[in-house]
Amino acid sequence: MVRYLLLLILILLSDCQVTGQPRHVSGMNMLGISAGLGNNALLIGGIYQKYYSGYFSGRLSLSLDQVNYKLSSYHAYYLSPAVQYSLLTNKRNLYLNAQGGLIGGIEHISSAIFNQRINNLYLGESIGAAFEYFISSFLKIELEFEQRFFQASKISNYRYFFLLGTYVKI
Repeated sequence: MVRYLLLLILILLSDCQVTGQPRHVSGMNMLGISAGLGNNALLIGGIYQKYYSGYFSGRLSLSLDQVNYKLSSYHAYYLSPAVQYSLLTNKRNLYLNAQGGLIGGIEHISSAIFNQRINNLYLGESIGAAFEYFISSFLKIELEFEQRFFQASKISNYRYFFLLGTYVKI
């Protein structure tokens, strides 16, 4: 009986040690890379994220969006500051976040038929949701859905992306 009681205490203590590690804490910084698909496009990017509280964080991402059509190609470079707020969490390692932000970028469109290249600056907004899973206190993966709205874009007024990213604590 004593053996089982000691085993139960060890299991409970080990669980407390794992779950007691800070995840969303004020001042925590993370760097990440992400890749995703949407609207026949491939998106890759780098992200810096800073947590301001257990529920609120800010992030800055730099991304490349690429689409190859049959007779033309499209490349866009984005700089996107955004904020995230945790809606649901198990207080251990799972978080569901709502996010919103701004987008600024430049797009390059080239056409093989007309032998021309168009460069365009634009601004926009983004909204979305992100599901975070912390593998440890310094490593997480994130699955994200993002809807982007653009003003003055030559290709489209909106785009959506599904992204998968991995982050490390710095």
